[in-house]
Amino acid sequence: MKKTCTILALLLVFALNAFGNEKSNARRIIRETRMNPEDFSNRHHGIAPDRPRTTNLVMHPLTVNKNKNTSPVKMLEYIYVEEEWRDLFAYDGHGNTAEIIEQDWNTAEQAWDNYHKEVWSWDAEGWPALCLEYVWDFHEQGWVNEWKTEVERDGLTMVFTFYHLNPEWVPTYQQTMIFNEDLNMIEETWYVFGGAEDWIPEDKYVYDYDEQGRLEFVLELIWDGNEWMEDWKEEYYYDGNQMTMFAYYYEEPHPWVKVEKMDALMDDYGDMVEATVYDWVEQEEEWEPWARQINTINYDYTIDDLLMPYWLEVNHMISLVEFLFWNEGEDDFVSDFVLNFHYTDLETTVPEAEATEIVVFPNPARGFVSITIPEAEKPYHFYIYDVQGRTVMSKQLTSTKNIPLGDIPAGIYFYRIHSRNNQYAGKLLIR
Repeated sequence: MKKTCTILALLLVFALNAFGNEKSNARRIIRETRMNPEDFSNRHHGIAPDRPRTTNLVMHPLTVNKNKNTSPVKMLEYIYVEEEWRDLFAYDGHGNTAEIIEQDWNTAEQAWDNYHKEVWSWDAEGWPALCLEYVWDFHEQGWVNEWKTEVERDGLTMVFTFYHLNPEWVPTYQQTMIFNEDLNMIEETWYVFGGAEDWIPEDKYVYDYDEQGRLEFVLELIWDGNEWMEDWKEEYYYDGNQMTMFAYYYEEPHPWVKVEKMDALMDDYGDMVEATVYDWVEQEEEWEPWARQINTINYDYTIDDLLMPYWLEVNHMISLVEFLFWNEGEDDFVSDFVLNFHYTDLETTVPEAEATEIVVFPNPARGFVSITIPEAEKPYHFYIYDVQGRTVMSKQLTSTKNIPLGDIPAGIYFYRIHSRNNQYAGKLLIR
């Protein structure tokens, strides 16, 4: 089956580092179905419609745990398409993305309507721990929680487990990511929940990099029920500031069939300035242009000056992105829409965002846990139960960091937190 993996991710990632993961930034690509429904619904068929939105923007290669600025001078507040849609961003005191709100422009009311929201929590080392997803209920005029993503990390391996609320939390998908010592993702595997705690493999991506850490090769494999089958591959070539990517899919009897090509121009700092995507036309045996992206970059500000969402990795301030599509009648690229980036001036420190959700981390835990909890909820009582329901720990606490687990044996446990105003519960793996 023909897929558009990297190309669609590229068109809204703005940096070479994002290439190679069709699920990574496709959340933004879902937006273009409102602008070019026919084109994009046919091209982008990598996202199951019932998947949570975070499966579309979970960390892509090279952006995990990297840019943690504590004294930026400007903050990316929102990205917008004039009178169409916008995404608003909020950050915690460590520079982590705390909240993303998507809004659509209501032409009749001449106002922005809420659409979708993500609330992220991060552990003390700057790794993601939990994401809650909400949709806006227009009838009740409030947010409704539909999905949650729990993240477990063991060294350089991360596991994202996605749950759907129906009416209880039901596991649906799982994503395992393995990184190398340079924090480049080298393997990514997706599973679908088959019931009875059984995760069924779905697809896998394998990434390879050159000595400079640039993406060199991507291989996608599909699980056929018995073994992994090659399905898609991408090859990257570099020549100075030029990068060319060729994409192929596997189809019998021909092992690899050309599908797409991308030519990208990078600046001297590694940021993408322009990229053009071509489709391979077998009948004419030639490359046919399809889309072009042009980035406008402000070199007065570097990454150290900026506070931006975790999925956006650039070396300088990006201020505008224009998307053009090939028009056969015009025999040229025609501008389709423009993304505008709105930044807010900051003081010398990042404002501390109040935690809105309770997170217990690390999970799995060894020797201790820490708890993210709003100040208004303190003091709180922390309980841990074994699988038989027996209490193995009971403490009233005001501190939230490095809570010792004592001599609790390794295994699966459940925790409950009684705070001043609420109760919270979850699963805890102790190793």
